[in-house]
Formats: sequence, structure tokens, C-alpha cells
Amino acid sequence: MRRRVLRRLAPLAACLALLAAGVWGVVRSTAPAQVPPGAVQVVPDMVEAASAEALSDLVGFDVADVEGLPFTPEEIRYTAYRGELAEIRYSGSGETAVFRKSPGTDDNSGDFNLYDTTRELDAGGIAAVLKGDAGRFTLAIWSADGFSYSLSLSSGAAADEWAAMIAGIV
Repeated sequence: MRRRVLRRLAPLAACLALLAAGVWGVVRSTAPAQVPPGAVQVVPDMVEAASAEALSDLVGFDVADVEGLPFTPEEIRYTAYRGELAEIRYSGSGETAVFRKSPGTDDNSGDFNLYDTTRELDAGGIAAVLKGDAGRFTLAIWSADGFSYSLSLSSGAAADEWAAMIAGIV
């Protein structure tokens, strides 16, 4: 009779052991990570600013607001990344524009999309590259005076509109 009871209880005991192990594993994996003393926790260095002037102070070079956007901005966010890249994000009426400036000549747009059309544009002596689809360009990248620039528009714009915006930035 004892054997019969043990045979019936053994699967139940095994199930309870598996359940306990699972609960312990879940609790252990969802517990907050402890940073050991003396260790450095890496967090992206992003700092918000209140204006283009304050953003300039954070990154150490002049940054100005973009004039002549194809929409009226209702919200403007100024962000410094690692103290070396300035970003101004404009939004309003369902549209967005993102302007970036950083030292150097590399593409700082962060846009890795493939576009149907790439076109070079002379904007008041500044050589820019426009990228877009179906005759509307959504991204412009260029460099001047030791700085890289990029401007992206959610709805895009025609090449002549880009020329006026770019010439007004540098």
C-alpha cells in the first residue's frame, strides 16, 4: 500500500518541484540588476535645452533655429547628444522636421533608409545631397565650415524649397 501511495505522490511532487523552480527563475530574472560598487553604468548622454542658445552652450558651437520650414512648428525640442551633436525637432500640424549639426563631415542624420532618388543641390554655394522618393525629397545632408548638417522633413519638399531652407541655415 505504501508503494501505491508513493507512485501516486511522486508525479505530484515532481510537478511541485518544477513549479517552484520556474517561479524562482522568473523572480530572479525580473529582479532589478545590482550595480557592483566601483562599476560604471552606461547611460546615453542626452540633455534637453530650453532654446537654441542653451543648446549651443551645451554642445560648444553655435546652433540656430531653422527658418522657412514648410509648416508652422507648434512644439520645438532642443537636445544635445554626448555634448557633440545638436538636434532640434520641430512638430506641428502632423508634420515633423529634425535638424542636426555636429563637428566633422560625416553624415549625422541617423537615417539609413534607401531612397529612389538622390540629387546634388547647390544652395547658395553649399553642396547638399537630397534624398527622397517620387519627386519629393525628405532628407538633406551637407557639410560646411567643419560641421556636418542634416535636415529631414516628414512630408518632404521640392528641391527649390530645400535650397532656400539650407541657404538660411549656414
